[in-house]
Amino acid sequence: MEELSFIDMTFRLVLATLLTGLIGFEREATGKAAGLRTHAMVGFGAALFTIVSIAGFDEGDPARVAAQI
Repeated sequence: MEELSFIDMTFRLVLATLLTGLIGFEREATGKAAGLRTHAMVGFGAALFTIVSIAGFDEGDPARVAAQI
C-alpha cells in the first residue's frame, strides 16, 4: 500500500487544480461554458477523491474507488 505524505498530497491537489484551471481558462477565453472556476473545482474534487481512495482504504483495491470518478 502506498503511503502519501502531507506534502505529496498537497502537491497533487495543487497540480490538479492548476492543470484543470488552465483548461478552464482556455475555455473562458474562447467564450465557452464551464470556465476556470468550474474546471478548477472539478479537478480539485477528483484529485481529492483519488487521494482519499489511495490513503483511506486498507482493504481491497484502492484504484477501484478512483475508477468510479
